[in-house]
Amino acid sequence: MKPTTCLAGLLSLMLVTSCTKKPSSDATKNKPAEPKAGTMGPMGGATMAPAPRRRAVTPARARPAVQVKLASVADVARYKARRDACRGNWTAISMLGGPDRVKRKKEQLAAGARFGRLACAKGVPQGCFTVWAGVRNRKDAAGKAIAKEFAAKLERLYVQDCQRGNIHACSHLVSEYCVGLSLQKSAPLCKKYTLKVIPMIQGKCDEGDVEYCKSYTLHLRDSESPLHDAKKAKAVLIQARKVADKQCAAGKAESCDWMRSAWKYGHGGAKDAAKVAPLQKKVLALRIKACDKGDSVACVLAASTLQEKGPHQDVAKARKLLIRAHLAFSKRCLSD
Repeated sequence: MKPTTCLAGLLSLMLVTSCTKKPSSDATKNKPAEPKAGTMGPMGGATMAPAPRRRAVTPARARPAVQVKLASVADVARYKARRDACRGNWTAISMLGGPDRVKRKKEQLAAGARFGRLACAKGVPQGCFTVWAGVRNRKDAAGKAIAKEFAAKLERLYVQDCQRGNIHACSHLVSEYCVGLSLQKSAPLCKKYTLKVIPMIQGKCDEGDVEYCKSYTLHLRDSESPLHDAKKAKAVLIQARKVADKQCAAGKAESCDWMRSAWKYGHGGAKDAAKVAPLQKKVLALRIKACDKGDSVACVLAASTLQEKGPHQDVAKARKLLIRAHLAFSKRCLSD
C-alpha cells in the first residue's frame, strides 16, 4: 500500500507605522486661523473641511493576526494518534463495504470534524487541517469564510511547529507553498522551507529510515530543487538499498516491502523479478503476525494484499482482518 502523506502556522508580518513630529508652539502661534468647515468663504462659497496633517507613510503590510499558541508536543502526538485511527477506520469501512457503509462514513466524518475543532482550538495544526478539509469545497459565503479562517490559523501553527523542529510541519509548508492547497503558492517561501526540511529528511535517512531516503532522493532528482544533484541521489538509493536489505533480514516488514519494490523497479540497483514474489510472501506473513499482536495498520495492509488477485488472494481472511481493524480503530477514534 502506498504510504499516505498527509500530507497545514501563518507567517506574521509586522505592521510598521511612524508618526511625524508635532508642530512647534511658535509655528502654531503664527499660523493663521482656518475658517470652520461649512461657513461661507470670502467669495461666498462654502469652505471645505481643513485637510488632515500628513503622516509619514511606510510600505503597506498585512496586519498581523492574533498570535495562536501552538499545542504541546504531547497534545499534538495524542491528536495525531486519534486522527490516524480515524483514517484507518475510514479505510477499513471502505474496504469492508456493506449497505450501511455510507452511514458509517458520515458518522466518521462528523466525529473527525468535532475532534478536529477541539484540537484546533488547543493549537494542534493537524486539527485545523481536518476542519479546513471538511469545508474547503463549500461554495456558500459562510463555508468560504470558515475555510479561510482555519487556513490562516493552520499556517501560523505549522510555521511555529516547523520552527520547533517538527519535520512533518516543515514538509507540510513545503507542499503548501510549492504546490498550493489551503494556502497560496509562494516561490520564495517554497525555497525557504525546502532548504529547511531537506537536511531534516537527510538526517532521518542517515539514521536508517529508508522511506525518508526515498523522499530525499526525490528532492535531489528534482531539477527545480535548490539542492538538485542526480549523482548524489543515485548514491543515496544504493546505500538505502543496503540498509533496507539488512532490516528486512531482521524482520522489518516495511523494509522488506521497500526491497520488493527495489527488485521490481530497480531502485538503487538491478531488477530481479524472481525475488519479488518471495518478498511479497514474507511481507504478508510479517504483517499478519503484527496484526495478531494488535497492530491495526498491519491488519489493513495485510487485508489489502489478500484482496488482490494472485497467489495470495484470500477474501474471507481479508474480511476477518478488516473487521478486527475496524473494531480497534473505532474504539480509538470515536471514544470521547
